[in-house]
Amino acid sequence: MAKKQKPIEIEGVRIVSKPQFLIGIISVTFIAAIHFFTFQNMKKELTENIEITKSINQKLSDQKTEFYQEFQKLHSTTAKIEGKLEILIED
Repeated sequence: MAKKQKPIEIEGVRIVSKPQFLIGIISVTFIAAIHFFTFQNMKKELTENIEITKSINQKLSDQKTEFYQEFQKLHSTTAKIEGKLEILIED
């Protein structure tokens, strides 16, 4: 006489037959693959965003340096004008 298989219980899920077990394994594998590819896409987007952020930071740094140089030139020119005005006032 054929031996009756006992149902397998995994965390509240009752698996009665081998096909159900295989479907469960395939489902878990499919879900894991979806999460893996989602993670890979998120990682790629994050890497792209980091590159964009670095580029923006570099541009801001360059503009800050340029602004500071222009400010120094303006300050120097203003000091020269003040010096000439003092000479004119003294005369």
